[in-house]
Amino acid sequence: MDKIKLTRETIAAKEAEFRRLMEGELTDEVRGQLDNLYTEMATLQGDLKRYEQAEEIAKRSANPVIPGATHSNPEQKEIAKRFSFGDVLKAGRGERAEGFLKEMHEEGVKELKERGLSAGEGVVLPTMVLQSQTRAAQVVGTNNVGGYLVETVNSGGIIEFLGERLVLANMGVMTLDNLTGNVNFPSGTTGLTMTWEGETDDAAETNETFGQVAYTPNRLAGYTDMSKQLIAQGNPSISNYLSLEVRKAFARAIQKAAIHGNGSGIDGIVGTSGIGSVAIGTNGGAPTWTMITNLYRELAVDNADEGSLYYLTNAKVIAKMQQTPKQSSGVEGNFLLNGAKDSLNSLPVAVTNAVSSALTKGTSSGVCSALICG
Repeated sequence: MDKIKLTRETIAAKEAEFRRLMEGELTDEVRGQLDNLYTEMATLQGDLKRYEQAEEIAKRSANPVIPGATHSNPEQKEIAKRFSFGDVLKAGRGERAEGFLKEMHEEGVKELKERGLSAGEGVVLPTMVLQSQTRAAQVVGTNNVGGYLVETVNSGGIIEFLGERLVLANMGVMTLDNLTGNVNFPSGTTGLTMTWEGETDDAAETNETFGQVAYTPNRLAGYTDMSKQLIAQGNPSISNYLSLEVRKAFARAIQKAAIHGNGSGIDGIVGTSGIGSVAIGTNGGAPTWTMITNLYRELAVDNADEGSLYYLTNAKVIAKMQQTPKQSSGVEGNFLLNGAKDSLNSLPVAVTNAVSSALTKGTSSGVCSALICG
């Protein structure tokens, strides 16, 4: 981005001018010039940070992250190149797993044994395959459940299902792989407190207290039927397509549970108590600038306004904010969200319809949406 380069060059020039002035006599005029330069450099540093954030957001939008879809090392690239979902399907109908698939099956069985689980029947895929690779009742004879995938003279591409946008990985959400059983993470509940003492007084003792956050396994599963004819006749690209669709289906389910929970055992962000919610009214209401800034305030007063911060919401809220003025009197062009949907209150915005627009608040039943800041 040219603005980044230009801003850096401008900052460097002003820093050089600042050092030059400091070498001379500090007259009142020079002091004023130094103060002005310092203020200008601080402003430019802020602009530079915003330009860099905008560039990062643009890169993320152009290359969305799907859990397991990126190949971050040569081993994963090699696995992605050699693995075929079609071979798994063939093995599932009785053919022996051979070659690379056999190697992966043996690695998967080994992983299960390390976790105290038995493999049972079928093909077991290890985590490394799911990280490098990842439809209902697929049958060739019925067009909309598989028949369209049989090669007649198709264009070579497949029009993908438009699912909810996957945004959590791009937002910097941390994922933990290869966990076994229940996992407890220690968490600090109060920090150390220092006390100003007299020159010869004894120092007061201070201790940090700890709690823990408990995680328990939850099972997410599904299956799809495929006919022998589809496996035999489908274009080879169908293997990669179905593999990707399976992973995206899992990723969408995990994302939705992370935001709203699953109704049993997983609370999600919206269902977690004590995290600083901001209610607009008894029965909900339209977004306001006060509400948006108060969401950030709830983070800041708890010293949680650090790291990768985002606003997260759905397309309906984005559209509403682009039509709602900041002031109650209404000022043309001064909306809660102006133009592009990539920045709100100086923070980036993530948009996915995994954020529900069918929530209930008071008498507003099934029509409310969530806006999350964190």
